[in-house]
Amino acid sequence: GYASMRDHDMGTWFVQSLVEVFMYHAADKELIDLLRMTSERLSQFTNEFNEKQTCNIEMRHLYKRIYFQPGSGSAISTNPAR
Repeated sequence: GYASMRDHDMGTWFVQSLVEVFMYHAADKELIDLLRMTSERLSQFTNEFNEKQTCNIEMRHLYKRIYFQPGSGSAISTNPAR
């Protein structure tokens, strides 16, 4: 019974928001903050009828902070000899 608003060229508002937030903040923010920022960014979209969309973030058994640190680790080798 739910609808996901989308732009025919750019895709869904949620995915646009998620990608934008993760691109700019994944290296220095924890997962929960990234999801909150995604929700905040999503709230800025409106359609021609001034309708908005929201997302539901449900946290279960998430007791530790989760960070993504792109580029901080060494490349994983696919060579089994290493």
